[in-house]
Amino acid sequence: MNINGEKVQELWQTYGRDYVQTGPAYSSTGIGYGEWKDEWGCTWKTLDPEEVGGQMVAHPFDDVDMAIKAKLPDPELKERLEPIKNARRENPDKFLWVQMWMGPWEHCRALVGTEEMLTSLHLKRTNAEKLISMVYEHFRILIRNIATLDVDLIGIADDWGTEKSLLISPKMWVQIFAKHYASIFSEIKSAGKMSFYHSCGCVAELYPYLINMGLDVLNPLQPGPVDIKAVGKEYKGKITFWGGIDTRQLLERGTPKVVESAVRDLIETLGLPEGGLVVGHCTSVHSPTPV
Repeated sequence: MNINGEKVQELWQTYGRDYVQTGPAYSSTGIGYGEWKDEWGCTWKTLDPEEVGGQMVAHPFDDVDMAIKAKLPDPELKERLEPIKNARRENPDKFLWVQMWMGPWEHCRALVGTEEMLTSLHLKRTNAEKLISMVYEHFRILIRNIATLDVDLIGIADDWGTEKSLLISPKMWVQIFAKHYASIFSEIKSAGKMSFYHSCGCVAELYPYLINMGLDVLNPLQPGPVDIKAVGKEYKGKITFWGGIDTRQLLERGTPKVVESAVRDLIETLGLPEGGLVVGHCTSVHSPTPV
């Protein structure tokens, strides 16, 4: 439960929001109190049904060998685009951001579990790559269709980092995944839209590849796992960074003066007069954070 939810709503009502965020539609089926199965066959559960989201508690397949035989959700369903069309009709003059917070890599892990997906990259490489191609193609087609609509920014989110390193080597990421992301971002770019990519953790080793793909916005630039000073020296002005403000210590426990100092430092490190930085929280703002 968000103890500051009402205060946040008051801030939005007072200052407004100059953008609207939405996403494509996927169905789910309730299977008990606070428990449901999504369209991909994954089972989710929450102890607080009023809270947004939940935790995945079961995967539909035991291994990649089973998963590659599955029929994935149809990316071409017209109903997928309805929330996006509705958002534009209701907000004709606002910046419209279409975001998929569980991207293709997250769905690969969701189908078989993280351990199976990661070990399969080494032990069952052929079938692992087949599953990856299936899932990433779903997203490429879906995003191609989204890009035909009147939207401004299209984003996906895949967490590739831990606190100290990537989940896999940069070499393997380039060999297996780079071409799929390049294809997705190409769909966005060719339609004249802006692209957004979120990846938590220690992911700075992927920045040069993402920049070379023509990505527009990188998020969340997480302090600690990412050396922001080093990133500023290497990549300032080459892409727009979004985030950079720590939520685990700074926002939750820092004084207003300390937070202001961190914001100014971030702007100096990554900002330019013509842009290149969206200052913001690097991950979800925790409920106890003062408002």
